[in-house]
Amino acid sequence: MSDLDLLKRLEQATEGTFWHFLGCRLIGWDSSRTVVNLRVERRHLNHLGVLHGGVQAALLDSAMGLACGKSRPDEPIVTTNMSLHFVSPMTDGDLIVEARLIHETRTIMTAESRLYASDGKLVSMATGSYRIARHLPEPPSLRSSGGERKNGSGGAKP
Repeated sequence: MSDLDLLKRLEQATEGTFWHFLGCRLIGWDSSRTVVNLRVERRHLNHLGVLHGGVQAALLDSAMGLACGKSRPDEPIVTTNMSLHFVSPMTDGDLIVEARLIHETRTIMTAESRLYASDGKLVSMATGSYRIARHLPEPPSLRSSGGERKNGSGGAKP
């Protein structure tokens, strides 16, 4: 499957999801890194006027998940653990998240991600573990018209 096909599939799968609600944009995706962009809006801030930690966690996790998914495009991947460090506050502007796949085995993947303000200042960083979840059914948006996985595995196993 080409990178363009993967991107089209991803765009369809994220329509109307939390990713879409946040306003994320995938701006770079190759074998070495994934880059996500978000323009910080008032809805992304906490009551102190800084970027909410939950938004940061979602962005860091999503970028790492995409980095893992690039390596295994036909397999469902779920987060099993994430360690997050908040380094400095951010109040407005564009942010960039860069994520990399660090290690993978047959069933587990490890990734890291960093969230930067538009001036290059590190805002937060995370590491995560991801499991290949072959037992999960593929989301309907990623299924072929016959209801089977596009990779032919047929969905969830009993």
